[in-house]
Amino acid sequence: MCNQFIEADVYVIAAPMWSLSFPAPLKEYIDCIVQADKTITFPKKGEKPEGLLNDKPRTVVYIQSSGENIPWMTRPMFNKGLDYIEDIMKFMGISKFERLLVDSTGTTEQERKEAIESAKEKIDTIIEKVDIREAVLT
Repeated sequence: MCNQFIEADVYVIAAPMWSLSFPAPLKEYIDCIVQADKTITFPKKGEKPEGLLNDKPRTVVYIQSSGENIPWMTRPMFNKGLDYIEDIMKFMGISKFERLLVDSTGTTEQERKEAIESAKEKIDTIIEKVDIREAVLT
């Protein structure tokens, strides 16, 4: 899994918000790809580790759904999973991180559809930020 991750240029991760975080299988996957001398390195004893995935343009697109609308000012308190995913990707050297938050999926079919439609309106903007041609050419 780690080698497959290293070979990619664009990563799309989709997960629901679970208990203010993300599902455990995603954490297991992250534990498999954060590996010394593959995605991170420890330059010298006592120095902080460094990411190795800054060797070419890479972008993570993180798609997350949640039942409620989480206001931006409370997001750091209530959405620890989003911050963790972004931090660990940047730690490995992937500097471009785009998020598509599908908030307010609610409890009814109507709320779910409205949340999806609202998120669809943001997709083109995210795609424009992911320069796939740059990633493919290098």
